[in-house]
Amino acid sequence: MNRLLGSVMATWILTAVLHAGYSWSVTANKQTLRVHEAVEVVLRCRFSDAAYGYFIELQNMKHPDYELHLLFETEGAHKGREYYEYRYVLFPNKAGELVLNFRALMKQTTKASIENSVIGRDNVEDLAYDTTPVKLPPLHLHVKAAPTPLVGEMTLSFHKDVNTVSAYKPLHFSVILEGVGNLQQVPPFELNISHATVFSQKPEYALELTAAGYRGTLTQRFAIVAHEDYVIPSLKQEYWSLSHQQVEPLKTASFNIDVIPAYTTDELLDEKPEMVGKKEYSGLLFGAVAMFLLGFVLGRYVRHPIVETLWLWWHRLDAALWQQHPEKASQKRHDLRSEIRRCRSSKALLMLLIVTNSTAYHDIIVALESQRLSLAQAKKAALKRTNTV
Repeated sequence: MNRLLGSVMATWILTAVLHAGYSWSVTANKQTLRVHEAVEVVLRCRFSDAAYGYFIELQNMKHPDYELHLLFETEGAHKGREYYEYRYVLFPNKAGELVLNFRALMKQTTKASIENSVIGRDNVEDLAYDTTPVKLPPLHLHVKAAPTPLVGEMTLSFHKDVNTVSAYKPLHFSVILEGVGNLQQVPPFELNISHATVFSQKPEYALELTAAGYRGTLTQRFAIVAHEDYVIPSLKQEYWSLSHQQVEPLKTASFNIDVIPAYTTDELLDEKPEMVGKKEYSGLLFGAVAMFLLGFVLGRYVRHPIVETLWLWWHRLDAALWQQHPEKASQKRHDLRSEIRRCRSSKALLMLLIVTNSTAYHDIIVALESQRLSLAQAKKAALKRTNTV
């Protein structure tokens, strides 16, 4: 009897809750704003008492005229009256009068569903609802045009690792935009440097949504490769300052980067072949020939221990002379042609020709640097030139 009475009492209490009334309000922390300026929009549903049995589904939250992001949602009670609150941050995309017409589905648990749940019937799997569509009060915002795409408060800085770099080695450069506003809408920076190759990464966004917009930093990294001195130009950005109500320019300083030239053949060799004088080389060659003839005559016509000793010393001298002799020109050309064929990029071929003989391959090097020749065309020209080097 007591168990049945308890079930009846629970059913009566929950049934009474189903008839609780509610009211909606939509407010904003500002009525006039600029395009892309953040505004906090608060949607609040107040119930006449407790709100057991209600579930809310918001609708019409997306629109091409604005960008809307949920800041947080909460529920609470004040003086026995429960409320649901949804806080959004809105970024308008166009100027003019903006009217926000949100909708909500008020889902209320049915009486039969509650009775079945309280009684504990085994065939009850899900609660049933009565759904009521509700139009929320309209919110009117006056949106002014913005002179710049960025609105808020921002600073621009940069970082580079060195001022001097070797040819064809990358210099790392970073640009950092920090502040609060519509930072999620900032496009990537573009860095153009003549006579240099610029590699750019996608911007990294470290942002947190606040009532004033997105707060945090945008970092974009670059790598610059060049073979001669260059200038990193000043990067510029403008934004509409909410505190000063005017356009504020941002820019980084420009910097001169010194590039150390690539090594040449003369710099790579410890001793130049030309340092061995022609007269000295001719004298060694003449001595070797004379020793050969002398040893041949003595060895053929004279059989004496002294002759045999001279023959042995001649072999030693001959071996020493030929050990110091440079590789044959034909073998050198063969090795160089093999290295040219193994190059898999224009940069690799360029470095090989510079180190091998920058004077002999000067026109091919210039054509590669200016990208007037493809890799295949440059290889063909270098192979042909190698036959005469």
